[in-house]
Amino acid sequence: MMNNNIIINGYTIPSKFFFAPINTGYSENGLPNSRLFDFHKKRSGKSIGISYIGNVAVDKKYITNENTLYLNKNYNFGKWRKLSISILENGSVPGVQLGCRVSKIIPMKSMICISNNEYIQLATKEFSSYSKDFIEEIIDKYIISAIRLYNLGFKVIQIHAAHGYFLSLALSMFFNRRKDIYGEKIFILKKIINGIKDVIPECILDVRISIIEGIESYEYEFYEKYELIRKIIPTKIDMISLSSGIYNINKNLIYPNDVTEHAVNEKYGMKLALDFENIMWNVAGNITDIENLKGLNLPNLTYSIGRALISDEYFVEKTLKGNKKSIRTCNRCNKCHYYSNSKKTISSCL
Repeated sequence: MMNNNIIINGYTIPSKFFFAPINTGYSENGLPNSRLFDFHKKRSGKSIGISYIGNVAVDKKYITNENTLYLNKNYNFGKWRKLSISILENGSVPGVQLGCRVSKIIPMKSMICISNNEYIQLATKEFSSYSKDFIEEIIDKYIISAIRLYNLGFKVIQIHAAHGYFLSLALSMFFNRRKDIYGEKIFILKKIINGIKDVIPECILDVRISIIEGIESYEYEFYEKYELIRKIIPTKIDMISLSSGIYNINKNLIYPNDVTEHAVNEKYGMKLALDFENIMWNVAGNITDIENLKGLNLPNLTYSIGRALISDEYFVEKTLKGNKKSIRTCNRCNKCHYYSNSKKTISSCL
């Protein structure tokens, strides 16, 4: 199997296999700690095109848990620069995922919500309550954080708009029922994209969405998201990454279990990559066997791998070199989604 370079916005990416953005909990006062350096050093290299730092909050106010990475304007950013250099020197392009969790609704720890309707009503009401000034402040924090991290060496910026986070709700037909301009589903995202690209047009700008939210039928939801994507593509975005799920509805869509099909989002990615050839696509979702991926021949389709690379940092390299038998396979211990298990960090399955 060939591992060809790909080009995104002028950057040469050494592989179409990426390390998915993972919220590890490896932080200290919002800054990367030594465990995070070691974690990403092992999960970067020529076989991993982009190594994403997962779920970095745009401000301490918007963290997902007490061990979430976040940015504050008064910080010494030496550790961030050191982390990006470490990834780059090891052979991958450094990437970072910017997230924002605003909701006061307590994240559930069970895998499936007992009452979808109750959560949808609460989250919809909450999103409708945000003032214009509040929303504009979040937009500004995304833009400032992206520019700052790019200048610290993270050439790929992923905007986290999946899994029920603030931007996920903004894009959703189920949760965004606002009657003002912010009720236009891509308005907030478009302002963020334009604000970032106007200052750093040379960055690779990626947005991660939940192609399936798990509320209506998958066919209906994909059709609705397809129409939304039509509106996102004319913006200055370089790549759209596909995940699935809303955290407080069905986490099995975010963390596919052992009975879920292989590469669950690939079929959506293949359809979109064929229909929209002038943009790069990325898919995640239980990728356990690279050789059985169906869209490898599509030049604008890439793959984010999570648990397989957590279990064995050489998962991609071993596969490409024909050493699949030596791979440490994921045993579905579920320690990687640590919050659900009342833990503070990823508990290594190694």
